[in-house]
This record gives sequence, structure tokens and C-alpha cells, in this order.
Amino acid sequence: MILATLHHDSSNPTPWISYYDMVLILRHGSHTTTWFSYYDMVLILRHGSHTTTWFSYYDMVLILRHGSHTTTWFSYYDMVLILRHGSHTTPWFSYYAMDLILRHGSHTTTWFSYYDMVLILRHGSHTTTWFSYYAMDLILRHGSHTTPWISYYDMVLILRHGSHTTPWFSYYAMVLILRHGSHYAMDLILRHGSHTTTWISYYDMVPF
Repeated sequence: MILATLHHDSSNPTPWISYYDMVLILRHGSHTTTWFSYYDMVLILRHGSHTTTWFSYYDMVLILRHGSHTTTWFSYYDMVLILRHGSHTTPWFSYYAMDLILRHGSHTTTWFSYYDMVLILRHGSHTTTWFSYYAMDLILRHGSHTTPWISYYDMVLILRHGSHTTPWFSYYAMVLILRHGSHYAMDLILRHGSHTTTWISYYDMVPF
């Protein structure tokens, strides 16, 4: 079991793993996979390193480069733990972590999966109830996993005012944005919106 390689120093109330141990774990994984098992990840998030309560920037780079045992990034369980416990400096993603997420994507696409989006909408960023300015800026620059996104101006208008006739937009309109990212799709959203909420409800997000 890979946990056998971890250094548990009794003088340290919260022993974690060294840089060398992290490399070993990323290369060889646990006894059942080639990376972290769910149990291993829980232990890491609960105990942290000897200086912080979560991953350092360098650790995050290693994780993103080596990935999980089946993909090149985080599994769904890993993402849940990240959103619950946050990064080493904030209660959610740091600027560096968000930058890496947008560059490397989720475990199934080059951007956020459905599960990731649900968690983001529920937990928000570390400063607001949704994305921070830096996160929004990165999203607008990098776009979705298949197309360019919408302009910064359009996004600001939507986030502040919604649609001119309804609170927000429908599932179908969201699909159009993610697939096409065009001003035509945005025009449909602004004209039709959603009939139930002021944002994307959980039920609207489910069909993704």
C-alpha cells in the first residue's frame, strides 16, 4: 500500500508527504491504482502538509501533470474533495489552481464537466457566490471545451441583469453556448431566458 511510503513523524502533529513521496505516489499510485485512491485522497485532505492544510502550488502542478489512474486530471471524487476543503490559501480555488484547471480541463474534457459545474454553482468562489473576477476572466479567455465563449461585456450584462424578459436561460440555451459559443446562441438566451430561476437551477443543469 502506498501509504506505507509516507513519513509519519511523531513529532509532527500533522505528518504529510514530502516532495519525493508525492513523486512516488504520482508515479506508482496506491495498491489498487496508479495514482491516489479515494481513501488516500481523504487522508491527504484531512491531514495536509506540514505547513498548510492542502496542496501547495508545486504539488498541484505535479497532480495536473501526472493525473489520476485513468485520466490526465482529477476524478469526480477528487473534485468533490477539492471543493469541500479548498486550496491551501482560500476556502476554494486559488488563482493558480483555477488557471491550471482551465488549461488542463476536467477528467473528461478540456473544461468543466457537468459534475464540476454543479459543484461550482453550489459552492462558488472564495470571494463571491460564484466566480471571482480572475476566474471569469480566464473562462472568457479560454472558453468552453469545444468553442470560444461569450464576450466579457455580454457575460457582465447577463450576470448583473439576466434576460430582458426572464430571470435567466434555459437548458437548451446553455447547450447552445457550450457547443457553439456564438452571439446567436447568446441572443437566444437574452430573448428567451429561463422560466423558473434567476440563475441555472439544479434541475436545469441535470440533463448535461
